[in-house]
Amino acid sequence: LELTVAGEVVNARPGDLVHVEPDAVHSFRNASRERVRFLNLHTPGMRFDEYIRRMDANDDPDPSQYDTFDTG
Repeated sequence: LELTVAGEVVNARPGDLVHVEPDAVHSFRNASRERVRFLNLHTPGMRFDEYIRRMDANDDPDPSQYDTFDTG
């Protein structure tokens, strides 16, 4: 699994743990032709599950509606 965390590319292998600090811009993608399975935990959840469900339904949700965690 290829992750980009705060502009840095990380290639995660089976068994790796990648921690992303709150408010760090990040993304992930399968950069191979192999099947990739991973566990993505969000704590606190910040309604991320609802955001993903709306994306799957092609609702085009506004990410700012789901940023309810105050880090300051």
